Amino acid sequence: MASPGRTSGAPWRRELQCCIKDSKNGKHTPRFWASGRDHAEEGIAITTDTLLGGLDPDLIVEIDVSSNEFKHNWVQHMINWSTRPPLYAVWNNTLMVMVGRHADALEVFSDRERFSVEVPRQPGFERFDKFYGVKALPQTDGANHDRLRKLANPAYGPAAMRRFEPELVHIIDKMLDVLPTDGSEFNMVDLFSDHLIVRVMLDGMFKLDDEQKAVFNQMRAVIPLATMLPPGSEFPKVYVDAFAATKATILDLIAERREHPVDDLISRLVHAREEDDRLTDTELHDEIFTLCATTLQSTSSAMGGLLITLWKHPDQLELVLNDRSLVRSAVEEGLRCHGPALFTFARFALEDTEVAGTPIRKGMVVRVATAAADIDPTVYPDPLRFDVRRNPQRILPFGWGPHLCIAQRLARLVLNKSLERILDRFPTLELVDIDFEPTYRGQVGEVVPDSILMRIPA
Repeated sequence: MASPGRTSGAPWRRELQCCIKDSKNGKHTPRFWASGRDHAEEGIAITTDTLLGGLDPDLIVEIDVSSNEFKHNWVQHMINWSTRPPLYAVWNNTLMVMVGRHADALEVFSDRERFSVEVPRQPGFERFDKFYGVKALPQTDGANHDRLRKLANPAYGPAAMRRFEPELVHIIDKMLDVLPTDGSEFNMVDLFSDHLIVRVMLDGMFKLDDEQKAVFNQMRAVIPLATMLPPGSEFPKVYVDAFAATKATILDLIAERREHPVDDLISRLVHAREEDDRLTDTELHDEIFTLCATTLQSTSSAMGGLLITLWKHPDQLELVLNDRSLVRSAVEEGLRCHGPALFTFARFALEDTEVAGTPIRKGMVVRVATAAADIDPTVYPDPLRFDVRRNPQRILPFGWGPHLCIAQRLARLVLNKSLERILDRFPTLELVDIDFEPTYRGQVGEVVPDSILMRIPA
């Protein structure tokens, strides 16, 4: 595997000086993008010397988190980050603090006074606002976040998941029906994992018609474009058009479910009440949009990761085949080793602070690498060993603390029931090549498998 990022001193600092034209004086000035809540009107442009002055150059790494190289070698990067204090990484002119160790991750996740999830509404932060201004739960803080979460929580609670389970199993079985059983090879990504959560969400949870599903699928396809925007650039037209179509569809669904509720997630959200409080149409739109935008891709990644990790370890697969009580632990171990994403939503420092001795300036972008935290050897001994009997605790694939993913019960239910049905129906399912090296795609911070070739011996 490639090196997890070159580290150096002053020469690397010089390489960081990315020239962006100053609109006022026409000159080119070395700049980085950071939150300017405490800066002057253009605020977000901070010179290299200002931003890096006094910071340890040995903690600065060169890395492109959007590159194919990074995706291909993500395990090696996460291994490196899992044992070291937070470091500084520059990507696309943005200086970020990367947090990898488990204890450091919990510190950032839990401290709402020092770290905010709310994206600065300023040029240069477009890639962190991938939902185009939607006030998403994962990017809302304080009392408003707590109110929205309290109203929405019952729609994702244990009772709602129990009601949905029979329909979920039906959807999974219908998808598994198409797998060839004559011994021929097939791509499990194309036939199952990539479309699983789409069917679950759009057919099962939302009860959409084909035209509505097409709108949501188009939105799903363009969201990765937002995560790779250069600082200060506009959202591409294809994204803006897809967003407008999705918003119109969601608002129509809200109105329809208000007048004619059915047993689906949208109806439960529309009619959610907490005393005299309820979600407004804007809040309903934002919650539904965010749920689709985050879930439709992340669960595909987690399902693909589970298929890779478990089937690449036939001894562990055999244990689960012989003892179905291990399904839950196998899913949790799969999430630990190959979760839905490498990073969570960005945080933004609200004050000058530090984590584990690494200085963090007010306004800096802070990214928690949950995939690194989940292989921290101080928490998970022999962390690269896939062990279905490990039953790992306090794993972070869905975040932690006040911003723990509200849909994590749904994601876990989908993964557990999918694994159960695959093992029940196709106990001889196998990888075509157990030593294959997967390749990955997805938006920044995601590792969605391109292909998993499998077969069911005749």
